[in-house]
Amino acid sequence: MNIITQSRLAVSVIEPSGDSIKRAFHLSSGVGTSDSPLRTVLILRHNDLADESTFQEADEKIQKTADELADALSQVIIETSNSSEKTLSNLIGVLEIGNMAAKADTYYSAIVALLAGKHFVASGIGNVSLCSYRKGKAERLISPSITQFGDSGSHINLMGAALGIGFSANKVRSCALQLAPSEIVVLGAEMQVDCDSLLDVEDLQDCPSLSILLRRILNHLAICPPLLAVISPESELRPTL
Repeated sequence: MNIITQSRLAVSVIEPSGDSIKRAFHLSSGVGTSDSPLRTVLILRHNDLADESTFQEADEKIQKTADELADALSQVIIETSNSSEKTLSNLIGVLEIGNMAAKADTYYSAIVALLAGKHFVASGIGNVSLCSYRKGKAERLISPSITQFGDSGSHINLMGAALGIGFSANKVRSCALQLAPSEIVVLGAEMQVDCDSLLDVEDLQDCPSLSILLRRILNHLAICPPLLAVISPESELRPTL
């Protein structure tokens, strides 16, 4: 598991397995201010029995798709007015561009996000989740586009929508909110966790830094997701939740 940190963002990315074409990829730019918004792309290439790509081809395809997403995201200006409708519409357009780059060769889950000061917006499709932690309460704002069959001991997840195969713009899930200092969002792919359970993470509300907070969340989880990120309007958290 690789952990990458920068101002107002910490993200963990699983390393590729030698016997799987499942791939996780992350790109980000900016620092999260109004003048330099933080732009984040998280994308996961899923295993698919019908996918005959080599390991190298899987790496090249996910990187190309991530690059297209990041390039399109760089053109989006976050609206700081009361309405974020235009920005969210543009984020759906970003995922549509990413879908064209994916060329329907397999299933991808992806989430794109923008942070400019206290203003945060995100859109995602596939097996992605986003939870906010504000005023001591948890709220799930983006839920996975999956259907689960079977019981908790043995179940199968079927993708209801994805980037690549199964893309539909009306199945994109989005959110917009204003974050106070030290409030956070946790986002990722294949997050097999209830948002409320993370309230039990030690010092979730007054952890000294995002990187430490991310490690504590990972240690708390029974199964580490292939992609997990923490975003806050402040790079150093304060106990103000």
